[in-house]
Amino acid sequence: MLEEKECSPKDTGENQWKYRKWSNGSVEIWRIGGNVDTFTVSRSSANGIYYSDEIVWYPIDMPLKITKIDQILATIDRKGNDGLPNVNIVNAFTENGYPFIKFIITANRTGQFKVSTNFYIQARWK
Repeated sequence: MLEEKECSPKDTGENQWKYRKWSNGSVEIWRIGGNVDTFTVSRSSANGIYYSDEIVWYPIDMPLKITKIDQILATIDRKGNDGLPNVNIVNAFTENGYPFIKFIITANRTGQFKVSTNFYIQARWK
């Protein structure tokens, strides 16, 4: 391992990330667990599932430039919410060396959900 660092401001309380860079050109990037975010689920699909607007997150101020995303894992801690909120990745892409994740929150009812949404990204930096 070459380095492991936090790559977004901790004082914002949002979108906090860390990365671990390896000499073989791979990098692991993850959202620091324990954050609680509020999402509004208000759109309805044909099959009775409700969903949020698309949300785009990326690691803020990451000093490392990403060339390719290999894999993303998304998990959610429902924090006891009824309505069964879940996270679904819509798309992932790199822009200006940053890995962007576009996702939605789905549920079996409308409303606001306070959940912990976490991502783990395997990518290449060279």
